[in-house]
Amino acid sequence: MEAFVVFLILLNSATMASEHYGQPDWLGDVQYWANVVFTILFTLEMTINLIGLGVKPYFADAFNCFDAIVVCLSLFELAAQVITQSREGGIFSILRGFRMLRILKLVKSWKSL
Repeated sequence: MEAFVVFLILLNSATMASEHYGQPDWLGDVQYWANVVFTILFTLEMTINLIGLGVKPYFADAFNCFDAIVVCLSLFELAAQVITQSREGGIFSILRGFRMLRILKLVKSWKSL
């Protein structure tokens, strides 16, 4: 499971890093839907960990707290995009930046990193 989550983090980071100025509309659509899928998968991972570990032990780990904050921010970003019917600019750029911090979770997985 941990290797799969690491793979998802790397794939999510690559998808977000592919965003660039003047990109075609189809690429923006692919990135948006990839974000939706990654957010769902990371939410499921957080939920499974919460159920498996229990609430108190889950939040006793700093990396889990960090991950929960990133997942909640990702869910907030998706909700805000749906409400405003916009996918670009302002608060969304800031929230995407927080999602890039998820790569720090690799530190926990790869001890030699």
